[in-house]
Amino acid sequence: DSSGYLERNYVFSGGSDRSDCKNFKGGEVNCVFGEINLDLSEAQLAEGTHALEINTVFGGAVVTVPADWNIEVKRHEVFGRFSDRRPLAGFEVNENKKLVLVVTSVFGGGEIRCK
Repeated sequence: DSSGYLERNYVFSGGSDRSDCKNFKGGEVNCVFGEINLDLSEAQLAEGTHALEINTVFGGAVVTVPADWNIEVKRHEVFGRFSDRRPLAGFEVNENKKLVLVVTSVFGGGEIRCK
């Protein structure tokens, strides 16, 4: 999407999605009794701080990002778990670009990983 925003809703379904957006600004992903595998490894984060909201209710989300993205994960979990599987060291991040993942997991979960 030329706007840089992503919006996906999966209810009793699932899928895989890949973005190579050159100006990614976040968005919203909802999985209710469904799941998504979101590959952002070819996307480029826009300047500034942006948010990607991920909500899983009896569902799941796997988000793959470039290793050099500056990401903060804010979790709200009720009988769910969202894990950060990225390496903790070895990559230089751009401090002028930041993605805040706001994750709510209710009987669901997921993970963020690097490619």
